[in-house]
This record gives sequence, C-alpha cells and structure tokens, in this order.
Amino acid sequence: MLKSIGNKHNLIAVILCALSIFGMYSFLHIKVLGITLTAYRIAVPIMIVYYYLLIFYKQKNIIFQNYIEKKLTLSAMLVCAFWVIYGLVQVLLAEEINYKESIQEMYMLSLGFLSIAIMIALHLSGVKAKIFLYTVKVIYVALIIFSIYEIVTGNHLASSKLQEFLNEGDERCKYLSSTIFYNVNDYSAFLAIFLPVFFEGRNFGEKIFNLIMIFLSVSVLIKNDAWICFFAVAISLLIYIVLSYEKNNFKNNIINYIMMIITVFCGYKFGRKIFNSIELQSSVGDINQGTEDIIQGIEPPTEVTEPSISQVITSQLGENSVNSSGHIRIDTYCESISNMFADTFGLGYGPANFNQYLINSDNANLLINPHSLWVEILVQYGLIIFILFVGALLYLYICLVKIYLANRDKVVLCAISMDSAYVFASFAPSVFLTYPYHWILIGISIILVMKYHNVILRRLGDTKHGE
Repeated sequence: MLKSIGNKHNLIAVILCALSIFGMYSFLHIKVLGITLTAYRIAVPIMIVYYYLLIFYKQKNIIFQNYIEKKLTLSAMLVCAFWVIYGLVQVLLAEEINYKESIQEMYMLSLGFLSIAIMIALHLSGVKAKIFLYTVKVIYVALIIFSIYEIVTGNHLASSKLQEFLNEGDERCKYLSSTIFYNVNDYSAFLAIFLPVFFEGRNFGEKIFNLIMIFLSVSVLIKNDAWICFFAVAISLLIYIVLSYEKNNFKNNIINYIMMIITVFCGYKFGRKIFNSIELQSSVGDINQGTEDIIQGIEPPTEVTEPSISQVITSQLGENSVNSSGHIRIDTYCESISNMFADTFGLGYGPANFNQYLINSDNANLLINPHSLWVEILVQYGLIIFILFVGALLYLYICLVKIYLANRDKVVLCAISMDSAYVFASFAPSVFLTYPYHWILIGISIILVMKYHNVILRRLGDTKHGE
C-alpha cells in the first residue's frame, strides 16, 4: 500500500478519498460568501484544474479519445451537468426558497460530481479502485477505534450533536458514538456502507482481523440503535454470500460464511452488553432507546433491555406505533412526495427546500428533513432527476454484477456489496445528499465498469485482428 502511494496519482487518490470522508469538518471555521471553507471544498476545485486543464492540455488527444470511446463516462458527466443546471434553474424560478441554503447545497452537489470526474481522470492515469478501498479501510479502522473511545468514556468532538446534548445537561445519549460526523445516524450510515471492505480476507490473519472489525462495527450500530443500518449490513452480507458462492471451493467458502454470520449475530446479541459493561461512567437513564426518543422528549425506561429485531419492527411499524419514528417517517415520505407532485407537477421544490411540502399539509406530526436520500432527491429535484440518477445507479449495479459473474473479481464484489448497503443505509441520516463520501462509492463503481469495458474492447479487438 505504502509503496503504491509513492505514485503521484495514487497519492492524490488517497487525499481525495480522505478529504471526502472528512470533508464536512472545518478546523478554522472561515467563511466565504456564507460557505464554510474546508480542505475538501478547497482541494477538489484545485484537483479539477490540475487534471482537466494542465493534463488535458498536455495529453488532450489521448484523453479526448478515451472520453469519446467511453459512452459511460460521457453519459455520467452529462447527467451531472444536467442536474446542476436543473437545480440552478429551480433556484431562480422557485417562489419560496432559502437562497443561501440552496446555493450551498448546489455547491456541495457540484463538488461531489467533480470528485467523480477526478476519479475518472485518476483512473485514466493508472490509479486502481483498490487505492480508494485501502484508504477507506484505514480510515474506517481509525474511526472504529475512536468510536470505542467515545462509547467507553462519553467524550465527543465539539462538532458532534452528542456534545451539544451534553452541553445542555442531557446525558442520556452520552455513551453513543458519532466520531467526526454530526450525529449517530450519519456515522452509522458510513459504517454500514463501507463495512463490506472487511468481507474478503487474503490470509488467515486478515480474515481474523476482518471478523473483529465486523463484530465491532455491528456492535456500534446496535449501540447507536441504528437498525436501518444494521439491516443494510445484513442485506450486503447476504448478497456477498450469494454472489461469491462457488461449487469448486465450497468447503472454504462455507466456513467463511458461517464465521461472518456468527460474528454479525454476536455483535447484534452481545456487542451492546459488552460496551455497557466497560463504560467508565454510568449513563443517566436508559441510553439505549435511541436519539429519536431523546429528541422527542420521551422518557426512557429505568431498566436496560435488549430489544429483539421483531420488537423493534413492531414498535416502529406495528398497530400501536402511530407516534413512533418509523411511522412518522413513512407519513413524511408519503405526504412529501404526494404534495410535491400536486404543488410542482413532479418538477420538485428545489435544492435544500424539502420542508416546503409542509406549507399545504394539515398533518402536524411530520418531519422537516427527508430521512431518505431517495425521497430527498425526488421531492427536491423532481421526477426527471430522480429517474436519471436511480437509472444510472441501477445500470452501474447491473454492469458490476455481470462483470463479477464473468471475472470473479473480489474488488468488484466489494463494490456490489457496498452499493447494496448504500440503498438502505441512506435512509438513516436526516439529510444525505450533501455528504461527500458517497460520491467516492459511486466513482469506484464507475471506474470498475470502465476498467472492464476496456478489457472487453481489447478482447474484441484481438478477436477481429485474429479473423
């Protein structure tokens, strides 16, 4: 890994990936035109200038030829450009919109698209998807270590919402974890989406380490009451097992599958109990009922109980769950989507303007944030953008599955598993679109499809030459 980073382009790839994860954190809190400057917001435009002006000028014939041949790349860039233009038109034409928040969202959205463009340029410069995955893996381990520190000690970063609660004298969520993210749902989504980087091990030592990381990750998710993210992990593991099954290597595979399933079960069943037993201080009340109850002011029970999955589903979606967070979310999804179609004819309310649907709503028990990436895109940007984005992701996913079945590339399988978790984990945060790290995931999928597209073209060329 360290040897490969010695390459200039690989080093830039590592920096881009790291900044995308730490991209929302500002150390200096300097603002320009109302936008807080971060290393990510500064570095991405610089990288774009470097790759698409300097390198393009020097190697314009090679890069131009690559882009013309790769319809996938050109299509992706056109979708991104159309989305930005569409959003800006919405900002100009919307009657009721917060211009500052809308422009900030469009800026972050543009940076995400530029990140993908940089990853494509890096790929054309010889950078492999493994570099991004290795970087994510290292950062993931560091964040897990810090989250354990948070859970055990109750100490959090000043930027964390958990610290805000503590400053207000509310200690019921003291022993949860958000690490560098604003709240526990944001961090939990990150854990669920990128946990598949630990599904595959090359040797016995790495497999043991991976099992430890899976156990700790699931334990943190359960401790944070991130049940949607736990479900995302289960789905990604199931897809990994189904796709990686091979008759010729059944014995080794079945042992690995059983060990991973047992590890996930142990994290679900015992992880929170282990964390509770080693906390250095006692929490106030039952800290295991989740941040949704804390925000709504619901008093926790006096005894700490370990809810089963069926109990969680019943409490959120059962007959007596009218005021539960799950029921409120579903009501919000349904009403925001229906109101958007009625008010805007399916064109969307505009960037960062999700809560506009509340104006014509008679239901007071709704959320002002989407709590779903897919609802966030549909309600704010309308049906056209939603179809383009979801259609593009679905196309990438199908391509990756076909590539894996033909080549059995474990890197491709890792991308498929992460993409599967992404579909469900993106329901956890209150808002998700402006988080930079998920564009890295999409970029990895694109460059993997591009890589095998090149291989197919070379094979076809060799065949025609042989004829």
